[in-house]
Amino acid sequence: MQRRLLWFLDIDWARATEADASALVGWLRTAPNPQRRRRNPNSPQPGSVNPRTGKPYLKAGYAPSTINHCLTVISGFYAYHRHYNRGPLINPVPESRAQRRDLAHRAPRTAKSRSSGGPDCASGSPRPIRARFRTGCGTSSSPP
Repeated sequence: MQRRLLWFLDIDWARATEADASALVGWLRTAPNPQRRRRNPNSPQPGSVNPRTGKPYLKAGYAPSTINHCLTVISGFYAYHRHYNRGPLINPVPESRAQRRDLAHRAPRTAKSRSSGGPDCASGSPRPIRARFRTGCGTSSSPP
């Protein structure tokens, strides 16, 4: 968890729970981002639309991608300490089923074997170049 929030809640980082992670998300959703303060009084309001480009200006708070990045970093921090048997055994940032499904292809235990031909040898129609210039893919001819 961010040190500021844990300090404010008077919680040790090793005792943080999922409720504390929810409190962090709620705080980030409502807190103003100090880097987006407008210093010029004539500058456009946060979230308004630029009349020239049609794009919206950044809102005053934290973007959802920033909140997700924060949660990813915190989750990695707790996973690192769990790997070395320090801190809590349960990560306070819950892992979603959709995230596990999306990252399932990266699991080394469920790696699929590659085809015998490899990625360069298509099993369909031949490539549109002359056969005598084709290398690999089961042909023994070589260029002149």
